Amino acid sequence: MKKVGLALGGGSARGLAHIGLLQVLEQEEIPIDLVVGTSIGSLVGAIYAAGTNLDYLAEIARQLNWKQILDPSFSRMGLCRGDKLQQLVRVLAGRKSFRQLRLPFAAIACDLKSGREVILREGEVARAVRASCSLPGVFKPVPWDEQLLVDGGVCGRLPVAAARKLGAQFVLAVDVGGWPKHDTMSNVFDILSQTFHIFESRLAVEQGSEADFLITPEVGHIGPERLDLADQLIAAGKEAAQAALPELQKLLGR
Repeated sequence: MKKVGLALGGGSARGLAHIGLLQVLEQEEIPIDLVVGTSIGSLVGAIYAAGTNLDYLAEIARQLNWKQILDPSFSRMGLCRGDKLQQLVRVLAGRKSFRQLRLPFAAIACDLKSGREVILREGEVARAVRASCSLPGVFKPVPWDEQLLVDGGVCGRLPVAAARKLGAQFVLAVDVGGWPKHDTMSNVFDILSQTFHIFESRLAVEQGSEADFLITPEVGHIGPERLDLADQLIAAGKEAAQAALPELQKLLGR
């Protein structure tokens, strides 16, 4: 049997689709040997690797709102500290180190100093997830040794290459990216947002092509801020996984 690595991509609130997908994989007993996550993919991946019940996680996701995550800061480095985000992971996954997890796991961040992708596999899991989710401008960067870490999506939202570095022989990647399509753009923020997402999506296509199997839940039309649509996002993850099952099982020899 090939060693199967699950690469969970970033996409802010759209990453709640990862929960529904994981529920189907677990129900169908699709083997997962290791998990790598970027941004929201690292949050969901860490909680799953810790052994948290997925039905419980889905219930928590349905009650989640931004007030439970965002903690305004007066720092010039970011609008929010990130303490609440780190505490959320501690509540759902425990105060665990990477070595204490049920499955091998890595969180992906980007070092602002070098511009390089950083694979986090040591220390406290919650702090690594915080770094992986620290969207520049929104959250303060996280100092880590000599590095200054921000959201892993800055270097690419789909951690396929990292999963291979960890030893995966078959990489199952899940891309929950995309953005609401704007026919008209009325201000500079719309233009900058659209420009960033075009660049990010083009890079994700390249990264996704390196996976052995890519699942793309239909969530691209949902805004990345829509935590209130957790039910819809989780359902989209389930639907995408169920549609992919026959081909995935065939490739895995099941």
